[in-house]
Amino acid sequence: MADQFKHILRQLCDSSNSTKRIAEIEVISKMELDIIWTWNAKVPTTIEALVHDLIADTCRKQRHATAIHAWDGMWTYTEVHDMSTRLAHHLVHLGVGCETVVPLCFEKSKWTPIAILAVMKAGGTCVTLDPALPQDRLYKIVQQIEPSIILSSFTNRHLSSRLYEEKAVIVVNDTLRPLFDKQTLQLLLEVQPSQTLYIVFTSGSTGTPKGVRISHSNFSSALRYQNGAHNLGPGARIYDFASYAFDVSWSNVLGALECGACLCIPTDAERRDDLAGSLRRFRVTHVKLTSSTASLLPQKTIQSLDTLILGGERLSEEQAKVWASLVTLKNSYGPCECTPTATVADIRPGGDMTTIRIGLGVNTWIVDSASGQSLVPIRSIGELVLEGPLVGSGYLNSPTSIFSAFIEDPP
Repeated sequence: MADQFKHILRQLCDSSNSTKRIAEIEVISKMELDIIWTWNAKVPTTIEALVHDLIADTCRKQRHATAIHAWDGMWTYTEVHDMSTRLAHHLVHLGVGCETVVPLCFEKSKWTPIAILAVMKAGGTCVTLDPALPQDRLYKIVQQIEPSIILSSFTNRHLSSRLYEEKAVIVVNDTLRPLFDKQTLQLLLEVQPSQTLYIVFTSGSTGTPKGVRISHSNFSSALRYQNGAHNLGPGARIYDFASYAFDVSWSNVLGALECGACLCIPTDAERRDDLAGSLRRFRVTHVKLTSSTASLLPQKTIQSLDTLILGGERLSEEQAKVWASLVTLKNSYGPCECTPTATVADIRPGGDMTTIRIGLGVNTWIVDSASGQSLVPIRSIGELVLEGPLVGSGYLNSPTSIFSAFIEDPP
C-alpha cells in the first residue's frame, strides 16, 4: 500500500498530469505490474485430445473395474466402452454426424453416461436436459438447437415428444441391446479437438436461455488441470448430485470416467429427500455440493467422506472452520464459460478463516470494473478476467453478445 501511495503521489506532483482528471491517474505501480505478470507468466498448455479417447484409454487400463454404480444397475469400464460404441454406431445410422446437436432428456440413470459418450463418439454435440425444469424453459432450449433427434429415457419419452414435435425420440434402455447385436457397425467419423463437445444453457440476463459452447480441447484441458486439484483418481466414488442442467454434472460424469473412479448415480428422489442416507449407501468418497446443501448434512456424514468440494455459493468462516476439521475441503469457483472450474482453494484446518478464498487459478486477472481496460492494484476490487485453454468457444447463435464476455487481446 505504501508503494501504491508513493506511485500515486508522484503522479499528482507531476506537472504534466495537471490537466488530467483524478480518475485518469494510473494507480497501479510498475512493481505491482511485475508481480502480476510473474503470477501469469505461463499460459497452461492446451490438451488437444478427444474426451472419449481419454476415457477409452481408462477403459482399457481397468476393464473389470466398476465405472457406474447407479440405482438402476451397474456398468464395468468394458461395458461402458462397448455399449456407448454400439449406440454411437446406431446414432451414425440415424444421421448424427459432425457437431450434430443432440438433446438428452434423462432422469438420473446408468444410461445417461452411455448416451453422452455415444453422442461424442458419433461426432455430435450434447445438450443435457433436466426433466424437472419447467417445460417452457426446456422448450426454449430445444427450439434454439433445432435437433433432428432426441435421446430419452423411457420415463421421459412423452415429454421429449412434446418438446419438439414430429422429431424422432430414441428411447435408450435395455430394449436397444438386440438392435445393437443385429446392426452392421459403420465407420465412426473422425472428430477434431476443436469441435463442440457440449452446450450448457445459462439463464441469460434477459431470461432467455443462453447456450455456452465447450469444445473437446476445453474439457480435455480441464480434466488435466482439475482432477488433481479436486483430489480425484482411481478408487474414488464420486456422487452424481448436480442436475443435468448444470455444468458441474459434466465434471462429475466425465471426470469420474476419465480418472478411473466409480460414478455413483442416485435416484432424483434420493438426492432430494435422503442425501445423507444415499451418500452412506453408495459409500461415497467425493461429492461436489453448494455450501447450503452441505449444511443440511450431519457432521458424521461429512466426516465419512474423503473430499468435499464446494462451489456456487459463498463459503462462510464458520462453515469452513467446522468442515475443514472433518474432511479434505476444497472451495472452487468458475463460470460455465470456463469448463467449469477456474480456481480451487484448499481450506486447511487451523488456517486463516477470516477471509475464505476461492483459491488460485491459472492466468487470472483483475481489471477496473467500470472500464475493463486496465489492471487494478494488488488487493483492489475489480472484475475477474480469465485466460487460457479452459475458456469456451463462445455462445450459441449469439454473435453480438460474444463480445460482452469473450474478448480477444484486451489492452
